[in-house]
Amino acid sequence: MALSSNSLVHLTNFKQSLIGILNESFKVKYCLENVITQVGVLKYAIPMVSFCDIPLSELKDHITKCQR
Repeated sequence: MALSSNSLVHLTNFKQSLIGILNESFKVKYCLENVITQVGVLKYAIPMVSFCDIPLSELKDHITKCQR
């Protein structure tokens, strides 16, 4: 079985339905990152939208695990 798929999936809950995404675009979340340099630690908030390449045959199992 392949470890990835030829499709990208964006998982969302009911409030962020397809219509909301189409009307308002994706909602960006920020991932906090610390970068250690010679000068010190630099802190960044990097904007991201998450996608996954889980094979469609494993998507139902993945969603069930995430809801726990």
